[in-house]
Amino acid sequence: MSVVMQHSGVWRKQEDPETVLYEAALRSLSRARQSIAEDDCIGRIMEVKKVTDILTCLQATQRMRLGRSATVSLSDFYAAMFTLTLEASQCESVEGLDEVIHCVARVRDAWMLSTEEAKTGKTMPRSMQSLQGSAGEILAYA
Repeated sequence: MSVVMQHSGVWRKQEDPETVLYEAALRSLSRARQSIAEDDCIGRIMEVKKVTDILTCLQATQRMRLGRSATVSLSDFYAAMFTLTLEASQCESVEGLDEVIHCVARVRDAWMLSTEEAKTGKTMPRSMQSLQGSAGEILAYA
């Protein structure tokens, strides 16, 4: 079973694999956060393991068509989120997981906007252009 299927539960053809993986990571991060609040050590460890698997998959399957600098930026982002997730889990820090959730959600949103622009060939409105751009610009947004 692929990591996408394992962590997301359902494959949605209309979405690209990165978006599905971001969604799965956010769900697991939220469950890990809830496990910390409920003092559920096993649940926290299981959810953090899922998140680290997803981040590893995202890093390993980056699209080289984004360009070298964008690929390096995303690779650095995934590595940072991996580290922050493990640190927050080890310290049982809800605030630390909230920070990871916030960063991953913003990159997911920016990824979705740039993917939509690529599909439609339309330029985003000026108010949204700060959210869209190359993958390197996505990190500036986060």
